[in-house]
Amino acid sequence: MLPVHANWTPPPRQSIVKLAKRALDKLPGITHVHKVKKGDTLWKISNMYNVPIKAIRKWNKRTIRRNILRVGAEIVLKLPATYPSST
Repeated sequence: MLPVHANWTPPPRQSIVKLAKRALDKLPGITHVHKVKKGDTLWKISNMYNVPIKAIRKWNKRTIRRNILRVGAEIVLKLPATYPSST
């Protein structure tokens, strides 16, 4: 055990999505966060944003495990700079 002050609180941890978004922000293009809805699959998301499934898996290694998407989970995508921003 280490001695600490009684009012000490641990520093806040950054979410996995924020860390992934920060890493993708350094690449050219638009960084987009997609919130998974009921019925979403990697294939549907891939077609919706015209991004390869392999890239989605790579960008979201910690969020997507064994190709399972959870409703309400947020995944980070890197879209071309010419992608319409209305999505």
